[in-house]
Amino acid sequence: MTQHGSFRTTRWSLIQSLHGPAEGRRAALGDLCERYWKPLYAFARRSGESPEAAEDAVQGFLAAVIDRGDFERADPERGRFRSFLRTAFSRHLMGAAEGERAAKRGGGRRPLSLDVGGLESSLSQSDLDPASAFERAYAVETLATALDALRTSYEETGKLTIFEALVPTITAPDESVDRAALGAQLGVTRGAVDVAVHRLRSRFREALVGAVRDTVDTDAEAEDELMRLRGALAGDSGAA
Repeated sequence: MTQHGSFRTTRWSLIQSLHGPAEGRRAALGDLCERYWKPLYAFARRSGESPEAAEDAVQGFLAAVIDRGDFERADPERGRFRSFLRTAFSRHLMGAAEGERAAKRGGGRRPLSLDVGGLESSLSQSDLDPASAFERAYAVETLATALDALRTSYEETGKLTIFEALVPTITAPDESVDRAALGAQLGVTRGAVDVAVHRLRSRFREALVGAVRDTVDTDAEAEDELMRLRGALAGDSGAA
């Protein structure tokens, strides 16, 4: 197991699992679709598509890449999954005429149900260009994936209550965290809270690095990818 082995269940490892048994392929495809439709939708909306057309474009793209086996042919040695996904979808948007999209969903088959309400609200409050909107949504989904993996890890060890109480401290400034109150809530000392918060933050960093490391080939690329994610969340995303 690698340093981040307990969290390496995303991106390129999902792609690689598409070559396995049929049941595993179906699960991996479903996971990929659920995780990445939001960045794709954000890209389409910021490219000038209406909500309905953007949804059709995402559905059509996912149906097409599944039917063609594009995910299975994706190669981690040829670039980062984030770039692969954005480039492939950009080409899909350029090549798909408005009237063809419904047909390209796969004969009416929808890979997943899109809940665009919250995302539409977020998009309406920003003026990001298509690439930046994609990068921002991709960063948010990457953080969510890492957080979900961390939550599962705590749940599996019977420490879900601790996770739920302390999870706000992952990103909150230290001065805004009332650690004495958290100790009282959990029935532990202030010192125990300090240790638990430090451990939670360390494990979140591990989960996040694990998620990112599975999209690239080297540790250096992983650090660069983390910087790009931070930049995207701060509103300074690159186009690579």
